[in-house]
Amino acid sequence: MDIYPKDIKKPKPALFCNVKIFVLCHSLLQLTQLLYSSYFKSTITTIERRYGLDSLSSGTISSLHEVGNTVFIAFVSYMGNRVHRPRFIGLGGLLMSFSAIILALPHFLSQPYTYDSVLHASRQDMCYLRANATGAEACGQEESRKLVDTSKFWVLMATAQLLFGIGSVPIQPFGISYIDDFAGAGNSALYIGTFFSWFS
Repeated sequence: MDIYPKDIKKPKPALFCNVKIFVLCHSLLQLTQLLYSSYFKSTITTIERRYGLDSLSSGTISSLHEVGNTVFIAFVSYMGNRVHRPRFIGLGGLLMSFSAIILALPHFLSQPYTYDSVLHASRQDMCYLRANATGAEACGQEESRKLVDTSKFWVLMATAQLLFGIGSVPIQPFGISYIDDFAGAGNSALYIGTFFSWFS
């Protein structure tokens, strides 16, 4: 039965109330997540050198993404049929964006990156001894003691990785189930295949 009188036009569906638009936006969000993760992991050695981190610290920062994801994945997946899934995906995307901004803060809060010191790091290791210099001064160890404390940058990067892992939790499970529920019977496999083709 039509609830609208004949003289009143039915409202047109909103642009974003379309499963095709959802698949497009969701695929772009998933692609952004993968680009973030791959870029961070490819620059981890540069981060180690710039902020004086050891392998344990950089490995801990890198793994916090998976820690945040693992802690919340079971809870979020269980709540999937009780919440508005697109809104939760959007909130996860906003949290990922916020964490990406936090991850970029150390670059702007620290001293300018001196590429020359990294390029010639092996020259310091050769320890050119001078007549009136101690071993620590000659080997560049005295200069390394004057570097700025980078513990606050470690906390920022660790927080960003943890928040990014939490924000990425609802993306894939909610997105695939939403597509499967609201796509047509013959189009569900096509849309899910299109979604996975963006980052395969």
